[in-house]
Amino acid sequence: MEQQELSVEGKEMIRQRMRNYIHSTTITQAKIAKLANISTANVSNILKDKWEQISDEIWFKVEKAIVSKTELGAKEHSRWQVFKGITFTTVHNLCRDAQQHQRMLALYGETGYGKTTSLEEYKKHYPQASYYVLCDELMNQRKFLQAIAEELGVEKEGDKSTIMNNIAEGLNNKKGILLMLDDVGKLNDSCLRLIRLLYDKTVDRIGIVLAGTTNFKSHIDMRVRKDTMGFRELHRRIEYWQELRKPEDKVVEVICQYHGIKDDLCIKHILTYHSSNFGKLKSTLTNLQRLKKDEEVSLELLQRIK
Repeated sequence: MEQQELSVEGKEMIRQRMRNYIHSTTITQAKIAKLANISTANVSNILKDKWEQISDEIWFKVEKAIVSKTELGAKEHSRWQVFKGITFTTVHNLCRDAQQHQRMLALYGETGYGKTTSLEEYKKHYPQASYYVLCDELMNQRKFLQAIAEELGVEKEGDKSTIMNNIAEGLNNKKGILLMLDDVGKLNDSCLRLIRLLYDKTVDRIGIVLAGTTNFKSHIDMRVRKDTMGFRELHRRIEYWQELRKPEDKVVEVICQYHGIKDDLCIKHILTYHSSNFGKLKSTLTNLQRLKKDEEVSLELLQRIK
């Protein structure tokens, strides 16, 4: 099948894979050039975003060398890669807004839409200025506060009031801080009320991002309608709600290409039946790798994956 013209997103994906290889191994640019049968200058230009003279043929050679055929590429394929689509950009823009303007903002979407991965990546990008806590349904008020205190590196022993004050003091003593609370929809109502208290103790000093599934948004709205104690106050302090959408087709196509799937019919099948969320897409591609072995990816093979 004739190769399609490579998109900018596809080029960015290949360039990022190359950077990952160089940073995580001892491989040199000269070695990559040899594997791909291209010049070292071409490798250098790809890494430096000087793409004007780089033909699609060269890009495909690089992809084949470092992603599809080499042992190094096989190792990379064993890990799920992060692709910067609309969800990634939306989450990061929201985090920057909350951090820069000291606001409490919220995001929500169906499970598998990429919120947790995007928040974790933000933490990796700004490790000294952001804190991330993953909530769960087993947390009571004390465990919830202790999880935040542990992430901040402040004292987590004592009664709940003491721990809350330690957290507030730790946050207020820092400048330009963002606190990300993920899966907050799994918290019970008493823990959710603590978020309002934490906001009041750090207002205009830090940014807070609350993240959860659509159930999180529905639960808060329902509590507000029922006038449940503390929830009108919490809802009023959340200045903006950002809804996330399913993975966009362009990103799914790039992910498919990264995993060696370039046939239009195969990609269309994945878009139709396996791309409702990133979790389902990941499972499909993982199962496909196990099934295909040395076979070429085909529509028949994809149809065997439920």
